[in-house]
Amino acid sequence: MNLLSIRNLTVYFYLHCKDRVVKALDGVDFDAEKGKITALIGGSGSGKSVLSRSVLGLIDKPGMIKSGEIRFNGVDLRTLQEKELLKIRGRNIAMIFQEPINAMNPVVKVKRHFYEVLGRCAKMGSKKEMRNLCIQTLSRMSIRNAEEVFEKYPFELSGGMCQRVMIAMGLLAIPELLIADEPTSALDLTTQAVILKELNKVRDEGVSIILITHDLGVVAHMADDLYVIKDGRIVEHGSVFNVFKKPEHEYTKQLLQSV
Repeated sequence: MNLLSIRNLTVYFYLHCKDRVVKALDGVDFDAEKGKITALIGGSGSGKSVLSRSVLGLIDKPGMIKSGEIRFNGVDLRTLQEKELLKIRGRNIAMIFQEPINAMNPVVKVKRHFYEVLGRCAKMGSKKEMRNLCIQTLSRMSIRNAEEVFEKYPFELSGGMCQRVMIAMGLLAIPELLIADEPTSALDLTTQAVILKELNKVRDEGVSIILITHDLGVVAHMADDLYVIKDGRIVEHGSVFNVFKKPEHEYTKQLLQSV
């Protein structure tokens, strides 16, 4: 059963004037099943991040969603008001952004970012309970000095540490759907293995995951289903096993040959 179902999604970016248009997404169909990891692969600029941001209504000007349906649990998210979307973000759908340093407020401590997520998810217990939950979630990301990191500002952390903090924030509320945009790109191999193990754990706990990555090894190891995107269009999709074993589109063959 599909948790997320996208049909004919079209996103345009207008350059300088409306006579010049970049079709970032051009009639995309995409499904994510409950309890599965669905991978999305493609080159830089192919539309992967635009697709993920469209789900949460995070397309800013000069971008615009021109048409299509984005159904989550049967509800078209495009029909919801901003206040209704705010209730879904973080609580039902969480996102790990590709550039965590830019996604976090540099003058707000890590702990305040975490408490905001908990407040949005109506999980506000005592201050001690909230703190313990946050520290525990940070520790799952192979952060040994979790209590110190919790009290720091994002600009005091390395890119890899910010990435782990962002992943912990995404997992904090145990959402129904987790969108992970290049979640391990800034991490060393040892930490990457820890993060992938934790993502597998939350999948086993019932969290559906959309995994956006360039790493085909991660896709082969983690994902159930696979979509290949090129120039804003889905060119191939199917089970990971079938696509890897017998790719049909020439672009998919080139991606696999590049490994």
